[in-house]
Amino acid sequence: MKRPLGLVVLCYGLGIMAGDMVTIPAARSLTLGLAMVAVCLGSGRARAWLLPLLLFVCGVANVALHEQTLSPVDLRLLTASEPMLATVRGVVERVDVRKAIVGNDEVLRASARLRLTAIAAGRTGWQPAHGWILASTRVAEGSPVRPGQEVEITGLLKLPPEAFARGMFDYRAHLAR
Repeated sequence: MKRPLGLVVLCYGLGIMAGDMVTIPAARSLTLGLAMVAVCLGSGRARAWLLPLLLFVCGVANVALHEQTLSPVDLRLLTASEPMLATVRGVVERVDVRKAIVGNDEVLRASARLRLTAIAAGRTGWQPAHGWILASTRVAEGSPVRPGQEVEITGLLKLPPEAFARGMFDYRAHLAR
């Protein structure tokens, strides 16, 4: 076989595509994968046939782990679908600064990707949170925000807009992946 990774990519990719089409609980796909690993290790004959199937199940499990909420402090469970005023704490993962024209003025806008550690929304106190947000604001020259820095931000927490029309780019679906 001259290109053995082609079969690996094909089986794993088909698993990802199947995971997108059918929702299987993450625990079920992981249990099936571990059972297949045990059979592969114990049986020499079945190994050649089970390995491609195992790669397929790994692709399905990967999609399930990324799309399903597993943690009770998942940001998707703690926030409403409506915009809300909230204060979040988190670690800056990436900062992008760009120039924007507002009226006749040229201003700097920064977008920072934050990995959340806690959230305080409404009248509730601080509670642990897991998830990522994209915070955007005007900044002065030489922004003091750096990757790895812990920050606390108060602002409007809302979902990104959906596609304007069917067939157009859906930013919300893109971020959900």
